[in-house]
Amino acid sequence: YGGEVHALLAQRARAHGRDPKPELEKALADYQQGLTINAGMWHLHSGAGQVLLDLARESWDGGHDPEPLLRRALAEREQAVASAPEQGLAHHNLGDTLLQRARWELARGADPEASARAALASFQRAASLSPELAAPWSGLGATHALLAQREMDRRRDPRPALAQAEEALARAAKQGPRDA
Repeated sequence: YGGEVHALLAQRARAHGRDPKPELEKALADYQQGLTINAGMWHLHSGAGQVLLDLARESWDGGHDPEPLLRRALAEREQAVASAPEQGLAHHNLGDTLLQRARWELARGADPEASARAALASFQRAASLSPELAAPWSGLGATHALLAQREMDRRRDPRPALAQAEEALARAAKQGPRDA
């Protein structure tokens, strides 16, 4: 639980205008220590992936390339899925990391198609394993919205992707209005 505590302290530091990186690095160290004890605990891989994703965001916000940290975050999230292939939340978390990669690709002017399609697959798997959760449906909606933006940037019709986004977000609202 040390990783979770330090991740929360990092959020607090960020909210108060302080550098969150020291707490994020402590969180990552705690998750990595836990993984040395039990490498098969999917939630430790997922937590480490989240911390690495947060560090990648800090890197991006600081004008640096987030890709090395993002690759490590994806590796942790993929390991979480490998450790617990029937855990819907592990697939959702992988989808969330892939969606963030797609957002950065779009912001850089790169094609987000491959990352977005992989995110959709992860969110769809999460929704099939945990249909009661709103989060996978929200992730599907956000990914379809990103693809709609890409279509608009290319001067193509975004309506099919927007319709899919609306459908997924309506399902998310139905599943858990507070979580959608």
